[in-house]
Amino acid sequence: MTHPSGLGPGDIADWRALCTGHPDYASPLLHPEFAQLVGRRRADVRCFLLRRHGRLLGAMAVHMRSFGLARPVGSPFNDYSGPVLHPDIDISLADYLSLAGVASYRAQNVVDPYGLLTEEGVMEATASYAIQLDGRTPATVFESQRALHAKRFKNFRRQSHRIADEVGALELRWGDPTPDELQQLFRWKSDQYRKERLVDVTSTSYSASVLQESAITHEPDIAGFMVKLMVGDRLIAGHFGIRSGTIFHPWISAFDPALGSYSPGILVLLHALPAMEEMGLTSYDLAAGHLHYKKYFATHERRVREVCVSSESARGRLRKAAREVWAWAGRRQFSSLPARINRNIEHVSACEAGWGARMIQVGNAFVRRATSTDKKPEQT
Repeated sequence: MTHPSGLGPGDIADWRALCTGHPDYASPLLHPEFAQLVGRRRADVRCFLLRRHGRLLGAMAVHMRSFGLARPVGSPFNDYSGPVLHPDIDISLADYLSLAGVASYRAQNVVDPYGLLTEEGVMEATASYAIQLDGRTPATVFESQRALHAKRFKNFRRQSHRIADEVGALELRWGDPTPDELQQLFRWKSDQYRKERLVDVTSTSYSASVLQESAITHEPDIAGFMVKLMVGDRLIAGHFGIRSGTIFHPWISAFDPALGSYSPGILVLLHALPAMEEMGLTSYDLAAGHLHYKKYFATHERRVREVCVSSESARGRLRKAAREVWAWAGRRQFSSLPARINRNIEHVSACEAGWGARMIQVGNAFVRRATSTDKKPEQT
């Protein structure tokens, strides 16, 4: 167990090699450099490397909380979570946690390409989405998606022409965000969160620290990156996240609400896909959820699992007992009130450091969601 700053060059190289073992592990969020990025802002990050006879069989980075609870590194931006495993590993996740001294591990989007996670507490796999070129040209991929969704793409093109005629010619730009551009994007997203009474991840202490460090990180293996849709020098929509090599994983997607009738969020993807090669990208991640628009652009699905697994330690058994109380109260029914409360507490705890601020956030979420009939409310 070590803070990311304690990883040696050999550890990083072996971890990186483990990530190359399967295409589904090819995400900046699963790389050691992301753990190091977050570790520069948070002292509670720990890395667990499982070796046998010097061979790395597993690597994961987490935030260690009180009483042995671990959350994925970078929460709440953990669109993909570890552990990254070698297919030859022959111990359960609970045993892995025991060896690491972790009582309980909770994560929403654990990547499991080899189907190794089969124990109690591992949920059914769900889909996450990405645009991947897979050796094709962006024009070929664009045409393939257009053919699959001809009516939708015709409408997208119509919106693109309409905004060009009524507001100004659109231009896609990318690279390092300027401070003004980034703050504008965050303000739009913050306003959206407030209107929907969701946790504002652009301002809460834990989550904001990840965004801030990403914005100033410009290293060969990981860097903040922004895709911007402009009218002249006016930002109208954009995506911000991190990039590793040819892979871009955006977190914050927002647009000028004054132009909402033009669907500028969709237009970012409409213009970004054909420009991927020019941007030096082979993969543009769209993460999970919101299939209603992602399906028009996504070419690849990655299976992810919700995980809530405890070790066999005394603290682990205590955590498991607490989960059973929630389950008895109805947490296993996704739309039930206990399930909503539990999810909101978990999300707020991952975003905010102070207990007072956490209680305010939970209260706001409770007011909005207590009577909600949505089957699966989401934080985006």
